[in-house]
Amino acid sequence: MILLAVILMIILDAAFGKRGHRKRIIGGHPVPPGKLPFILVNAIAVTPGVKPISRSTSRPPSGTKCTVSGWGLTKSTGTDASRFLLEVEIEILSFSVCETPELGETFEESEICAGVMKGGHDSCRGDSGGPLVCSGTFTGVVSFGYDCGLPQFGAIYTDVAKFKTWVDKMIAWDGHSSLPRMRKSK
Repeated sequence: MILLAVILMIILDAAFGKRGHRKRIIGGHPVPPGKLPFILVNAIAVTPGVKPISRSTSRPPSGTKCTVSGWGLTKSTGTDASRFLLEVEIEILSFSVCETPELGETFEESEICAGVMKGGHDSCRGDSGGPLVCSGTFTGVVSFGYDCGLPQFGAIYTDVAKFKTWVDKMIAWDGHSSLPRMRKSK
């Protein structure tokens, strides 16, 4: 799980860094691009209760049911993150839903739009970096949104399938050599 968190944070950082939405700050200090804030020291034991999740190989079609989870806020006006890991069901939406002045006019092929059109269910502040799971596969990473759970709005997720080659290299990385360069998979 920690290794997954490192990979998610790196993917998220790459998405934010490229689009210029946010500067990554860990412990009150900016983290330079290409530097890891921590390194996994011990291997993670795979047991019947802890096992890797398969990754998506393509973006799911609009209407696909997904689950997003995290410890973020449960409403946009709050200030306290959840003490418990929460999950909510959302669905893949067409990019036209997310193409708004609040989120941006255009999106990259490495992004997914997801949410609930009637509102009330969404990722929120504090969920960034968390998983979007569709049809039992790790499909996306919570990236950004406009407010939380508003009707007619989706949120943006990084499309894990677009970074398959790079994620594979990160998983195999020995922790000592130079970090693999990020390139989108074709």
